[in-house]
Amino acid sequence: MKIKWLFIFLLLPPLLPAQEDAVPPAFTAGDIQLREAGFVNMAYPPFPKFYFDMRYAGTENFTGKKIYNFRSCWLRKEAAEAVVKAYDLLQKRRPGLTFLFYDCYRPESDQQTLWDAYPDPRYIAPPEKGSRHSRGMAADITLAGADGAPLEMPTGFDSFSPLAHMNYNGKKISASAKQNRELLKQIMLDAGFTYTRTEWWHFDKIGWAEYPIEDIQPED
Repeated sequence: MKIKWLFIFLLLPPLLPAQEDAVPPAFTAGDIQLREAGFVNMAYPPFPKFYFDMRYAGTENFTGKKIYNFRSCWLRKEAAEAVVKAYDLLQKRRPGLTFLFYDCYRPESDQQTLWDAYPDPRYIAPPEKGSRHSRGMAADITLAGADGAPLEMPTGFDSFSPLAHMNYNGKKISASAKQNRELLKQIMLDAGFTYTRTEWWHFDKIGWAEYPIEDIQPED
């Protein structure tokens, strides 16, 4: 996927990577609620230069439909701090690389929409159980170059196939893709996350069960 996909929402200003002089937009009611609940927006200081391709804010996802009414990446403060730790570890292993986010916080009502579209618990958490995304403690993430272009991985995002499984080492994926997947997995584990067996991109912050499921709707 080329860098142009980072800016597919042509009718809206692009969500740029975090910069030292970036100014957060005026807070909406949903933003205030999230901040009061302990969430932070990953696009603005003090966070490093991350990139965002929020797939459920557009139609480039497994449903083919727009799910979210927002494009921002929110995480609980504890998860956000762990992402920064992972970023620091990445700089020691592969200086110059960064992260590209596909999904972050997911309102509970949107989890129901995804389940209705693909009710398979291997890939979508049942609404009665709740998603760790809805707790603000999960991130769908990949490695990217300094220009935001994603590195080669075994599959694309939301590829519900055996090739996307963390333990797949068959000949259908390249050595480079395996190496990148393993690098991502290791730095996320070292930063305090666990991974999902069926999705190379999905990571949960340890301690996620301590946080409630939310249905707050941010606004962009």
